[in-house]
Amino acid sequence: MMGNCQTIQQSPMEILSNQEEELGKNTKQELEFSGTSSATVCLGDDVCGTTLLGDQTQDEQSLSPSAISELPLFSLVEQQPPQYQEELGAITYQYSCLEEAQCEASRTGRPILCFEIQLPGDQDAGREIFSHPLVVEAAETLFVTVRTTPKAIAPSARDWTRVRVLDNSGIDVVVGISSNLLSLASMVSLMISGLNALRQPIPTYMLLLEDEETGRVRYTSSGCAQRTDRQAVFGMADSQIGEVEFGDLEGILSTRAGYIGHQQVVQVTYDSVKLCYCNLTRFALQRKIADIIYYLTNDEKIGARMETQRVEAKSDLIKHTCTIQTDVDPKHSLRQTMLRYVPMTDLQATKANRLVAMGVFNEAMHLLSPRQGEILMMSMKNATRQKFDDAVDVPIVRAWSRLSDQ
Repeated sequence: MMGNCQTIQQSPMEILSNQEEELGKNTKQELEFSGTSSATVCLGDDVCGTTLLGDQTQDEQSLSPSAISELPLFSLVEQQPPQYQEELGAITYQYSCLEEAQCEASRTGRPILCFEIQLPGDQDAGREIFSHPLVVEAAETLFVTVRTTPKAIAPSARDWTRVRVLDNSGIDVVVGISSNLLSLASMVSLMISGLNALRQPIPTYMLLLEDEETGRVRYTSSGCAQRTDRQAVFGMADSQIGEVEFGDLEGILSTRAGYIGHQQVVQVTYDSVKLCYCNLTRFALQRKIADIIYYLTNDEKIGARMETQRVEAKSDLIKHTCTIQTDVDPKHSLRQTMLRYVPMTDLQATKANRLVAMGVFNEAMHLLSPRQGEILMMSMKNATRQKFDDAVDVPIVRAWSRLSDQ
């Protein structure tokens, strides 16, 4: 039963190939980007058999291209009549009875994502966690969703929520998370751990989301949230190149191109558990990315001076006290393609920008979820792009909401 789930997955590129009747078989669209190279997206048979991302049902695969084109955005996932709960944000749960969810899990081979909610519940979790577009997509396409009421909790408990991952027998396959430990990072990690425990494929977009969110906040053994993301600022001759180069480094969470005065800079956000400031500075100097290193603390100044001496580089050290003005053309390579219309997380956009700049647009598409791939497909079909706003460096929740409202 579990194996069947793996055979019905579709990547954004495979979704695109299913549109060949309308777009023309083996049609190719050239996408120009920074430099002298160009990326080619094959919209026909050439894209078959690519990396698997996300999950599609048998019913979805049987839809004709013309029927698919008439469906509203994000309607490709078949659900039970949608049931909404403010405490669950944008997630529509399929069942309110665990036994019914178990039957569906047995039929589909999917694990059960069980939300135990005390009503009124944690509405903040609904807004901040359960409304993230990629969490919503993963919950609705990779799991059978069920909302239940806790059987027994302390009378004084308020806004109580627990999330569990169960098999088709209703048995927990991993340790669930309750309100005091519930965050976007812990939610994504729970979903991935649950899929792993039942040997389900993990979509790339979910792995990237876990890297990004756990890189920002981690929990101590006592259950306290601790921020682990840090920022560094580097001055350079070309911030477009800087964003591309930093996108190659493990531990980078996001890049932002901008200016301090007339100096081009890139602000880098990084996971301090995976990447220390000294190694980040050494990378910038060895790749000859940075001419200026802006420091915020005395420790950063000492570390930057040590790395400058280590690689025998000539680089100015400047105390960072100014506001960074945003570049009007951030992630230049990404913005030269229709990926500019696709809402992405910071890490997705940072990696996609680098891949496009390297001339491997198809690999950038593998970072997308199926629903993100659908947005890309629709932007390709809409020649005027009138319904799509530039989503580069726009927070994904805001960009997704803006697109859904259009």
